Amino acid sequence: MIFKMIFRNIFRHKKRTLLTLITMIVGIYLAILGEGLNSGLEKQITDIYIKTDTSHYKIYGKNFYIEKDDNDQLEYPIEVMKEVEEILKNKNYSKRLIFKGSITDGKEELTAQFIGVNPQEENKVFDRDKYMIEGSFVTGEDSLVLGIEMARLLDLGIGDEVTIMARTASQSINAYDLSITGIIKTGNTLMDSSSIFMDLGFSKSFADTPDINDIAVKSILSEEEAEALKELKLDFVPWEEEIKDILRITSIRRKAFAIISTTILLMAGVTIANTMLMAMLERQKEIGIMMANGMHNREILLLFLGEGTFVGTLGSFLGFFLGWMTTSYYEHNGIQIAIKSSDLGINIPFSDRLYLYFDLDKSLTILIVGVLFSAAASVYPAIKSVKLDPSKAIKDR
Repeated sequence: MIFKMIFRNIFRHKKRTLLTLITMIVGIYLAILGEGLNSGLEKQITDIYIKTDTSHYKIYGKNFYIEKDDNDQLEYPIEVMKEVEEILKNKNYSKRLIFKGSITDGKEELTAQFIGVNPQEENKVFDRDKYMIEGSFVTGEDSLVLGIEMARLLDLGIGDEVTIMARTASQSINAYDLSITGIIKTGNTLMDSSSIFMDLGFSKSFADTPDINDIAVKSILSEEEAEALKELKLDFVPWEEEIKDILRITSIRRKAFAIISTTILLMAGVTIANTMLMAMLERQKEIGIMMANGMHNREILLLFLGEGTFVGTLGSFLGFFLGWMTTSYYEHNGIQIAIKSSDLGINIPFSDRLYLYFDLDKSLTILIVGVLFSAAASVYPAIKSVKLDPSKAIKDR
């Protein structure tokens, strides 16, 4: 009987119920969408970093990573290569020489990061061949592979001649004239707009050093292997450490979205409370008659709690369903974005398409919170209803 009365009362004022439903739907929907955006951004950034830049681990020269942004990487070579190679003998890794310089076509000059690689090793770790859109990846000492954004900025293509310049390990300036042999699109906007790949042997000659200063390691290392690398007093950095500042930014974004979503859900809860309070005031005579006919306070309490909780729960499930559908759609199709990280003044790598990610556990938590908010919002009107004096309620209009 109580359930029949709940359904009858819910649809008694259809417009009021609909407005309450919409408020709850929007709150849950935006909360799930915001969580999907943050989870997608975090997952995409992590994926891009591992597949294009850091792999699972990076090894640097001793003390380089402490002040990574300010240090000249050429001054921090890895001088214990035999020991490192012995530790990593069963792993895929790429020995690299990285240093800063510039590239010019005679008209424009851009800052560049030169990456000297052994193409076989580099492909085992990052599969660079897969991302080539013109020409070939590094094939010899005269190879020069540009990121697509850099090629676009300088309006360069295969066969065009450029001049590359850099400060060497001995602090002199070196320059070479080379022709472009490949254009690569890694999907990492930072690399595509600043990185130039070249042969490792040539890069050592260019930078005037016999050493390498960067090793990217693919696959998870055992505790023994990790400890052995640390004992060599090299900077051994897992990918989580490499992107901790970026993950901190996404964490702040998640908290901001949580505050906004909670505020919307609170507003939805207030709407439910207001709706139920209005219903109680309008139905005082009806409540008084039910009390006079022997309906217990517990039943009246359940009646009002059930009405508010049902509307809130229905709105929460509809918002959850819409949020799941929208997030899942953009998880597979992505959102086209034209802006670059450099345009935002931040060093966050993301591709030209942003993918959302539906996190079931976090979305279910949002759903449960919505239901609990609905139930909590119904408590006050329900308590007010059972405190009515039956005789007075029947007399009052």
